[in-house]
Amino acid sequence: AVVSTQSTGDLEGKNRKLLDEKSRYELQNRELIAKVKLYEEERVSDKGEIKRLKSERSEAEKEKHNDVKELHSVKTQLAVAKQELKDNQQNITNLQEQINVYKTQKAKLENQIDTQHYQCVKLENTVRSVSDEVGFTVIKLLQFYCDEL
Repeated sequence: AVVSTQSTGDLEGKNRKLLDEKSRYELQNRELIAKVKLYEEERVSDKGEIKRLKSERSEAEKEKHNDVKELHSVKTQLAVAKQELKDNQQNITNLQEQINVYKTQKAKLENQIDTQHYQCVKLENTVRSVSDEVGFTVIKLLQFYCDEL
């Protein structure tokens, strides 16, 4: 048999020491297992949060895309409205020029009418005068012929 140089008391002390150490390690192991469970729960929670954030980002990108499309549409509408305004301003300018031409023509026509009216009055007076002279001459001629008969 092998002779042990250690006494039973020494072995029991070492055994207690090893058991205490084993208890500490088991306690540390339980604490680490609890921490691992918490970390796993956080990881699952974080995965859900990441999924939610990705979904929000996707929605934000869709909204941004729609906003960009709407902005482009508004810019196009604005460009069309500006062109229409420009065209309308040109039409107004053209119409004002036409109105000015018509006013000038109207003034010329009114002057021509006034001149023609003056000429008509003058002609009427001349016709009356000539008519009176012709009538007077006819009467004299008739008197002359009547006297001769």
